[in-house]
Amino acid sequence: MELETEKKEKEPQDSIKQSIDWLFAIPRDISNELKDIAKYYSFLAEKINPKTFSIEIRQDLIQCFESVYLLLIDKMQFYPDAIKNQIATINRENHICDIMAIAGSMEPADLNRIKFKSSFQALADIIPFIGRSFRISIDNGKYVDITRKSLFRLKVSLNRLSSILTYASTMKVADYDGSFYKFKDRYDPDLIDKNKILAFINILRVQINNNSSSKEKSIILEKLDNIETELRRPKVRWGIVITGFFILFGFLADLKTIAPDIYKEPYAIVQKVLATIHEDGVVSAKPPQLLENKKSDDKSEKELIEQPLVAIHQKREEYDSD
Repeated sequence: MELETEKKEKEPQDSIKQSIDWLFAIPRDISNELKDIAKYYSFLAEKINPKTFSIEIRQDLIQCFESVYLLLIDKMQFYPDAIKNQIATINRENHICDIMAIAGSMEPADLNRIKFKSSFQALADIIPFIGRSFRISIDNGKYVDITRKSLFRLKVSLNRLSSILTYASTMKVADYDGSFYKFKDRYDPDLIDKNKILAFINILRVQINNNSSSKEKSIILEKLDNIETELRRPKVRWGIVITGFFILFGFLADLKTIAPDIYKEPYAIVQKVLATIHEDGVVSAKPPQLLENKKSDDKSEKELIEQPLVAIHQKREEYDSD
């Protein structure tokens, strides 16, 4: 009976872990991925008990928390700013990733020591061993301690995130990736030479750093960083890259009219990038040899049908001689 009970207790954690592993291994519809992350956060919140100062969950499910959060931030790029900002604010104000990083690195005995310190503060101050606390330094000297209060806030925050993601999973967002592949027979972005584009980005970054000192410099460099990050992904979302370069092209075109000495070269580089994106992605319209031969056969057959048939007859003299 105990073994059966133990097995039932492990099954939900195994299921959650498997769904988390799938997030990184199998590309799926984004709404389903958000639902899985929402379920993961809800499961963690359920297992956090501030009263007993414990997180009753396997270490591997705690240790993958930050990677799931970073994946979530990536998935939320096309969602409204209100939702993205709310997620970032909840994490920042409640130090969620920081606390989970500590919890994932600690043994149960360590948590018990902090619990003992919380209950017997005066004694803990006298005995150095018991007085140890586990905390992480953030924001230039500020510390986050794991306490009952911080665990309670963590529990509330995870439930809030779960609710936000459940709502976000019902929304339809623009897909800037799939639309490109509708034209794959004529234009295939996967043919674009990423290394060539990255080389142009490096040249452009050097020019902006050397020649520009205005507020426009930070805007351009930030946009270049975002584009480069996207280009270095295993599966590039070309919609983000191409849109980013078109934005830069328009931005630099305006700056070039104001300060041609500074922005003429950067403008020309972005122009070359767009030309490269266009030329590399164009699929050759020339059909394969076999199709070409078949096409010529079809054409000659059509010509034979449309043109009048001409027969070759013997001359009348030949008939007469016979």
